[in-house]
This record gives sequence, C-alpha cells and structure tokens, in this order.
Amino acid sequence: MSENRDDAAMAGGRDVTAAAGPGSAERELRAAFDDLMDELQNLAREKIRERFPDLHGEELEHRAIAIGLAAMTFHFLSVGKDTETLFDPESSLAFEGKTGPYLQYAYARVSSILRKAGDWQAPEELALAEDVEWRIVSQVMLFPAVVADAAESYDPMRLSSYLIELAQLVNTFYHDCPVLQSDEPVRSSRLAMLAAFRTVVGNGLRLLGITVLEEM
Repeated sequence: MSENRDDAAMAGGRDVTAAAGPGSAERELRAAFDDLMDELQNLAREKIRERFPDLHGEELEHRAIAIGLAAMTFHFLSVGKDTETLFDPESSLAFEGKTGPYLQYAYARVSSILRKAGDWQAPEELALAEDVEWRIVSQVMLFPAVVADAAESYDPMRLSSYLIELAQLVNTFYHDCPVLQSDEPVRSSRLAMLAAFRTVVGNGLRLLGITVLEEM
C-alpha cells in the first residue's frame, strides 16, 4: 500500500481509499459502509421475497436488515485476525455454506420444528442411536469451552467455525433422521437435542453480534 493513503477498506470487491485531509478517512469509510449496507439489504430483501412473496412492511425490513448485517458481520469474523479478505455481498448472503444467513436459517428451521412439535417433555435420558446424533450432542457440550477459547485468544473465528460445523452436523441429521414422525422416546430425545442446538446457536450468534430470526 502506498504511503500517501490514510486508510482503505475492501467492500464488495471495491478498493475504497480515503482521500487526504482531516476527517476524510472516516467520511469515506462511512460512505462505503452505508453503500454496502444498502446493497446487502436490497439483496436480502429480494431473497426474502422469493421465499415469502406476501411478506411486506416492518417485518420484511426487519429481516432484510438482520440478514444483511449477519452476512457482513459473519464474513469478517470468520477469517483469521491477520488474513486479508475480499467481501462479496452476493455469496455472503447465501443460505447455504459458511455464512451468517446460513446460521440464521439453521436457527429458524429448528425453531419451526419445535413449534410444530406442540407440547413435549424432555426425557431424563436421551434415547439416541445414530452416530450423527451423538456427534451433535458432543459438539453442543463443547460450547462453553469454545467461547472461552475464542475470548482468551481474541479470535472470534474459533466460535464462528464451531457454529458452522455444528449447523452442518444438524443438516446431515435432517437428511438421515425423522423428528416429528419418530416414536417415543426417540421423538422427545431428538426434540431435546434440537432445543439444545437452538440454544447454543442462538447464544453463539448473539456473542458475534448477529440477530437471530424465528422465521426466514
């Protein structure tokens, strides 16, 4: 980087460089941030309308803002502290892959299942037989240690990577194991496991500064 540059930000594949002069760096970066957020919210709004064409007004705007912020926040918190990165708004908004909206969707999907389950009671002991179920339980139990490690190392990437891995395990579980259609005590055990997943992902997202959504 040349010495006559006061500051620069990479946003949406663009090199946004601050002009010389008092306060110019802050103004340039703020303008770049505002432009980027507008682009993210517009893209998020389009994706939401594809899924929910009848959604309008405050709820649409709430989701668009939450998803747009999640896309940007998660991207920059999921790379190493000393790693340069180029931010792509479109790919960061994907509901699949290693993105903030993917984790928001994972949370919302589990929330939907738990609502549909109606009244149920968590069993004293989990009746889980599938390998992926025990892998999920093991990962959930690691959450306090992961949070402590991320805090001690000042490295949020450790938490973001953990959340993605956990969400991917649950996605595998969906393909292999029915939940609401299962017989007892498996049904209640799987619901309890998903409720624990929901708590962990919700708390993890909040620690990263990302809003959770009950519906996507």
